[in-house]
Amino acid sequence: MIEYFILFVVFFIEILYFANIDKTKERSKVCAWFFFIQFFILFAFRSPKILCDTPQYYKHFTYLEDTTSIFGYSSKDRYEAGYQILEHFVHNLISDEFIIFNIFTTFIILGSLSYFLYKYSACTWLAFLLFFLTRLIFDDIIAVRQGIASAIGLLGYKYLIKFSYIKYFLVILLASLFHSSAIALLIFIPVVYPSLSINVKIKLIVVLSILLFYIFPSLMAQYMTNSDAYGVDYAQSSVKKGAFGLIGIYNFVNALVFVLYILYVKKLQLKKFSDSDPLFIISLLFLSVSFLSIRMWVLIRVVMLLLPFLCIYIADLFMANIHESKKRKKIKHATYLLICFMIASYTFFTFTRPSWIALFPYEFYFDF
Repeated sequence: MIEYFILFVVFFIEILYFANIDKTKERSKVCAWFFFIQFFILFAFRSPKILCDTPQYYKHFTYLEDTTSIFGYSSKDRYEAGYQILEHFVHNLISDEFIIFNIFTTFIILGSLSYFLYKYSACTWLAFLLFFLTRLIFDDIIAVRQGIASAIGLLGYKYLIKFSYIKYFLVILLASLFHSSAIALLIFIPVVYPSLSINVKIKLIVVLSILLFYIFPSLMAQYMTNSDAYGVDYAQSSVKKGAFGLIGIYNFVNALVFVLYILYVKKLQLKKFSDSDPLFIISLLFLSVSFLSIRMWVLIRVVMLLLPFLCIYIADLFMANIHESKKRKKIKHATYLLICFMIASYTFFTFTRPSWIALFPYEFYFDF
């Protein structure tokens, strides 16, 4: 357990350093590159025994045959077609060594996430800190297919904010070829659609959440897991295995604290919840899905997709231009309290469920 806290302490010291120098976009770029390289080395060269899902991805990759076409995939395989094709491409045309595939996928996931946090965040160090404390840095590497889908989905954000809906739609379809949960990102289209009022958008989120995730939970689970039997087990796991209910409660509490912070800061800024603030609607969607994940923990897949947007939104709110010193001080204090809560959240998770990360004892691939 002590290794996780040493990792956090080192990371936190680095964050404090960048918090003091991260004043320009150029220095923010240095911050993003620094954390990308650091975590890339940690994850890209890890042993197949490191991180809880890596052994099954290692087994799946090493059983591939060179005779299979790079565009060949099995519909009976639980893994999505896009992921299978990527496996065959690397295995047949580049190398059959798992470390090469690991380097390739880690670069895609961390590269896209780091670029997104740098490009769209007004405070890079805070976005990366939340990225770490929410464990998203671990979850996206653990669930490789989900991580790749998220990486592709984030690249589509530039089309979304420019109202290029067809391009965004195509990017999300591509992302769903790596993990079916990415299709949930299509709900962002009505979220940013300028002709809909904020009240309509909120009602739409409530109706869709109830319909898709509460009335038909087994159907959604089966779709997200590509398997009837596996999907039913996912849908009922909160009942069968009480431990899985914990992750839903954990996500909901974190989401609730995030949204309370957002409401408090926006109140200090005297900003109304306008239609031009899609990230606020996304934060409400995040809260809704987190709450529903208590009943069906498969929805943590959707929570993982939404978390990067919360990271940049909170960082942007923290850096909002406020001239009144008292309000600026209150926002800083609220942000420090949020960070303290997230540190406690990270500590609680690593104490109670270290096996869900399984980063330590660490081992490089070359020692495997």
